[in-house]
Amino acid sequence: MTSSLCPFAAGTHAVGRIHDRLRQDTGVHRDKLPDGSPVWIIGGYEAVTNLLADHRMSAAKSDSTTNFRGQNLPRALDMNLLNIDGEQHRRVRRLATTAFAPEHHAAHKRVVGDAAKRLIGDLPASGELDLMSGLCEPLPPRVIGTLLGLPQDKLDRFQTAARPMFAIDTSEEGYAIQGALGAMLMLVAGAINDKRQSLPKLVREIISDVAPVNYALRRFPLEDIAVNGITIPRGETVILSLRSANTDPARGARPDLAFGRGRHFCIGASLAETEAIEALRHVFRRWPRLRPTKERSDLVLRHSWLAYSLAELSVYAD
Repeated sequence: MTSSLCPFAAGTHAVGRIHDRLRQDTGVHRDKLPDGSPVWIIGGYEAVTNLLADHRMSAAKSDSTTNFRGQNLPRALDMNLLNIDGEQHRRVRRLATTAFAPEHHAAHKRVVGDAAKRLIGDLPASGELDLMSGLCEPLPPRVIGTLLGLPQDKLDRFQTAARPMFAIDTSEEGYAIQGALGAMLMLVAGAINDKRQSLPKLVREIISDVAPVNYALRRFPLEDIAVNGITIPRGETVILSLRSANTDPARGARPDLAFGRGRHFCIGASLAETEAIEALRHVFRRWPRLRPTKERSDLVLRHSWLAYSLAELSVYAD
């Protein structure tokens, strides 16, 4: 990898070229994370999709043989679904899955719609708007706060408290919501005028094509494994490039990996899509004509190597 195509470059529009490069040769690359710790990076649809579903790949940091620490959170916060595996993961996931069952979809839709309307109502009726700070960023924590049962007068405080957590490179679904919603607003406002295309279909296509999360969270092999002829030793850190997999020409019509695959598939994927659909619906109900104030190449990206997300989304409403 050249320095200009560092796999962990942040805030760059060259993200597509970076992840295309990860598919080259064997698709297995040895590098270092931004903190200097060694890592294996895997690119390409076939390898990534297989490893996501491979039960020999653990998400538990306790299975690291290189003393991987990550964000070094307090134990109570560290023992979450993203950092546990095995029977403990299955037990906790079963409990959490209940909240996202299909019978709750209508209630989730109402909560998202109410939150989007409130946030949009606080923005100017016309002129230049930043929809990233005004809608995309505050919507996920506001929805989560409501689903947790917080009263309306406590949501602003919860949103403020949650902001630093959404700024840390730990939440795949959080960045997927923010990044995809920002990309959708940009694309829909600037280029898409086909009223016949349904929003759910459009949202699914853009989540697949834009790939707002670049990498799945790290995994640790429970035994030595071979990937495309390369042996990765037990317990070493492995990061899978979701972007290189989703944009791989060899993927064809096979499912995208925007929310992962296997036992760690994003538990909030349906809610994330609902947030994007309902937010778009209310945005274009309030402002039927929106246009970006900047060219795509001038858009400022969030400084993150894990996610591909806008730092701001300036549009003009009339």
